[in-house]
Amino acid sequence: DGSTFNVILFNHKVVSWKKKVVEASAASRRGLAKWIEEVPPVGQTNIHDALEAGFRSILAVTGPPEVDTVFFLTDGKPTAGRIVEPDRILDAVRGWNAAAQVKLHVVGIGGDKDIDRAFLAALAEAGKGTFVQRDR
Repeated sequence: DGSTFNVILFNHKVVSWKKKVVEASAASRRGLAKWIEEVPPVGQTNIHDALEAGFRSILAVTGPPEVDTVFFLTDGKPTAGRIVEPDRILDAVRGWNAAAQVKLHVVGIGGDKDIDRAFLAALAEAGKGTFVQRDR
């Protein structure tokens, strides 16, 4: 409680839970859980546009940063969005994070046939974070 957070869900499109970060509390967590239950887990994997939305919201804030860490969870490989090539997504993340200066931790959910382990590890490295892989 007392930390701030937001959640951005992505499949073939990107949807943010709130327009800005909110304070973590029992009520905000309940609201988030209700919202997540209403979003169907279907579509492709729009990694670039989801990360872009997250970094844009971080960089849009003037004054002290509201976010110092991003947790990025995915169960797939980039298959949708403006950019789907892993090297180009990495270049974009490096550029965004040069300004944002946040830690980017990446969680790949599924086996090696589901996710691109090398890409996700490189994504975490570009964000000076860690990468972990979890089975479904």
